[in-house]
Parts: sequence; structure tokens; C-alpha cells
Amino acid sequence: MSAPSSLWLSRFQAIHLRALVIVLAMTVLLSGWVAQIEGLALGILLAIGVAIFGVPHGALDLTLVRGMGVASRRHLAFVTGGYLLLALGVLISWSLAPVTTLAFFLIISVIHFGLGDTEALRGAQRWLEVSARGGLPIAAPLAFHAEVTHDLFLMLTGPATVAAIERLMAWALPLVGFWAVCLFLAVALRLYQSVQHKREHIWAVGELIGLLCVFYLLHPLAAFLIYFCAAHSVRHLADLAAARHPLESGRAARWIGWESLPLSLATVLIALGFALGMSPATSPEATLVRVVFQGLAALTLPHMILTAIWHRLGEPRPGNLFTGTSGL
Repeated sequence: MSAPSSLWLSRFQAIHLRALVIVLAMTVLLSGWVAQIEGLALGILLAIGVAIFGVPHGALDLTLVRGMGVASRRHLAFVTGGYLLLALGVLISWSLAPVTTLAFFLIISVIHFGLGDTEALRGAQRWLEVSARGGLPIAAPLAFHAEVTHDLFLMLTGPATVAAIERLMAWALPLVGFWAVCLFLAVALRLYQSVQHKREHIWAVGELIGLLCVFYLLHPLAAFLIYFCAAHSVRHLADLAAARHPLESGRAARWIGWESLPLSLATVLIALGFALGMSPATSPEATLVRVVFQGLAALTLPHMILTAIWHRLGEPRPGNLFTGTSGL
């Protein structure tokens, strides 16, 4: 059964969008200072941001399984095992076929980010913004910071893949052009809609342009940190919270915290072990980049599958894993 309509989610989404536009505007104004954060310091900030905002929105995946009617521990363990095996398969593929895995990760990231940021839209406009929004964290670094992005790709795939990375970036150029056209059309359509007495669309324009400026002005890792933590993850967490407690935002927030904490901590500990197991020859910055993005790649595929099933079933109310049936 689907959860009832949320009384607080729409209000939260409007406030979040306005706050996000303000944060983006302040980031642009302070970009000269923010751009000075680079190297290891930037990698540490990225890892912390992903741990606080990104990991919890995946750590709640099994609450969706509970909400789909998987009640027994045996069945839940079976689904959990499949989830982990799929994630492990992606991690192994980074060693066996790093450039192919990178290309696959970039493609599914566009789809995942695009769908996650356009749930309020329908029809052709949604697919236009799936390309425009989903492509922002992927195509903008390729367009504005090609050399830095090239180096980041090599951190992920290893120095022996230079030629393959250069071919990948050459093949991506037409797609970057396609993304630019989609972004222009998405902004133009939103502006037209804002003129038609729908002024809320102007805030969406502010978000798109603000993100574009942030990706243009900042290092790709800094821009991704802002997008992933302040935009994408917050939206997904709010959707899950509203599905669980549609009438009470306070209970929803507490549920998010307590339900996500155990698996978030477990994920961070596994990531630390993964980092410690890397070659001593790998620089600390490269280690952080690999842990964050190879880890995200491993979790994104099963996360996408589960959330797609959840949406197809009508977004049933997520269940509890750790908080029991009372209180939260």
C-alpha cells in the first residue's frame, strides 16, 4: 500500500529549493576562496560530505525492502546478500575492466541523478531535464575542466589506462554537446513557464544556472560535493522520510537518523578498510578519490534497482530495520 500524501514534503521541497539557490549563489560569490581548497584537503571534505549525506540515503535501501512486504529475516537476508554480491561485482570489475566500469558508472550516474532530481515532472519535460540535470555532474567537468577530469579518471582506473581514458573522453564529446543543448532547452522552457504565471519555475532556473556556474568555477570534486550533498541526497532523504512519516516531519527526521546510522557506520568502516588495503604507493588524494567513487559506483547499481522497484510499486511505506514498531 502506498503511503498517504505528505503534509510537509511540498513545503520542505520549496524551502530546500530556495535555500539551495542561495547556497549556490553564495558559493559563486565566494568561489575565489572556495577554489583554494584543493588536493588532500578537498578529498577529505568530499569523503566527509559523502559519509554524512550520501551514505545514509543508500543505507535506507533495505527499509524499502521491508516496505515491499519482505518481512521474514531469511528473505531479508537473501535480498541483502544479493545487494552485497552486486556491489562486490562492481568493485571487482574496477580491477578487471577499469575503463569499461568507469564508462558504465558515468552512464548510470546520469540516469540516476536525472531521475532523482525530476520526480515532480512528467512527460517530455521530465526526460529533457533528466538529460540536463543528470548530465550536470558528469558533462560539466568534461566541458569546463577536461584536464583535471582526465587526471581524476586516471586516479580511478590507474596510470596504465592513459590511452583508453583519452579515447573515452573523445567519445564523450558529442554527448557533452547533447547535454548542453538539453540544458539550454530546459532553462528556456522553465523561463517560459515562469512567465505563464508559474513563478516557482524561476527557482528551478536559479538552481540549474547556479549549478552550472559552480561546476564552471570550482574544481570538479568541490562542485560534485556541493551538488551531491546539498541537492541530490537531501531530496532523496526527504522523499523517504515523507513516505515513512507523511504527517510529521519531526518523526520523519528522527526515523532517517536512527534507521540510517547503523548501516552508514558499517559502510564507512568498510570504506576505511578498503582505503587501508590500498597500495602504499597510491597517494592519499588518489586513495580518497578511489574509495569515494568506486564505493559510490558499487552501491549505485543495487540502489538504482531497489528504488526503481519501489517507485514502480507506488512508493509503499518504508519499514523499520532498527527502530522497532513503536516510537519511530
